[in-house]
Amino acid sequence: MNVLNATAEDLVETSLINTPSIKVTDKTNVVIDNPFSTSNVFCLGSTVTYADKPAAANDPVTVKAKNSTQSDFVEDALKACDELASKNSKYHNDYVVRGTQALYELLSSIYKLAVYIEQSHVKNLIIKKMRKLLKERGIKSQKNTPVMTVVVKYVVGADRKTAANYSRVLQVAMEENVGDEDLAAYISRRGGISRIRDTEMKQHAKKISADDDKERTELVREFLTLQGWDTNHSFKYDGKILIHNPENESKSETASFCLFVTTYDRSSDTYKIVTANDLGKTMEDSLLHMMSRCANLNLDVIRKNLSHYKKKLHTEGKLPPIYDKLLAKEIETEAVDAE
Repeated sequence: MNVLNATAEDLVETSLINTPSIKVTDKTNVVIDNPFSTSNVFCLGSTVTYADKPAAANDPVTVKAKNSTQSDFVEDALKACDELASKNSKYHNDYVVRGTQALYELLSSIYKLAVYIEQSHVKNLIIKKMRKLLKERGIKSQKNTPVMTVVVKYVVGADRKTAANYSRVLQVAMEENVGDEDLAAYISRRGGISRIRDTEMKQHAKKISADDDKERTELVREFLTLQGWDTNHSFKYDGKILIHNPENESKSETASFCLFVTTYDRSSDTYKIVTANDLGKTMEDSLLHMMSRCANLNLDVIRKNLSHYKKKLHTEGKLPPIYDKLLAKEIETEAVDAE
């Protein structure tokens, strides 16, 4: 194969172009034109000739290839890149920049309308009518769906993902008291719609996680309290109780339990108390939180198990009178809600 004035890099770059493939025999001469020529941008098809019938010495393609230098390839490559860069710039200005401006103007209008409806004395009538029309269009909404979300769904239509993204951004802006005239600048300052959505979702997830952890701790505390009323194992302790962080001792820091540290004596098959500890609520919460994590159960399962346990103790008459009254009212409320 005879390749005129082409480096290995040139051939590799040229071979990446989507062109028909050919089988080259030992008797075939291949002539390659400059692939970056603006008159022949990335088109390899017209630059391949076949011999048994060699190309004429004065053929324009052959002459051009013979007269080309590596610098010519570089200049033409850069020229082709500049042309593409110009096209990209035009696309960015025509579609991205102008499209973003048009989108922000639309969101500002939606935002302004939603704020107006929120403050209207006939808000409930407007939203009721909107929800009815949305239902007719096959778009779901709930009675407790925020006004902003209803308006966004009404405007955007069945595109649930887009509606959710717009609604999240506008709801956050409303919560931060952003004026409709400042909305475009607000969205730009926070990095755009996607960035605001992602940031808010992460913060929401963290808040849910923190709230879940707090509830888990309280559920474990309640479960252990119930076990204290249910157990048949007890002993009288006359020793000293070690108070941890006594300088922070207050009503809000009062612990629910006393933590005993024991060792097992194999010779007498008994547990011997080493220390009795009042950890205070903060340290106790950390311990209960760790215990709740070990349970490896979701909150719904923990709530359900705790509810069954309370009803069991209520039926067996093991609960203190005050707690028993509260539980009786709780059971009664659950029965009414179920009807």
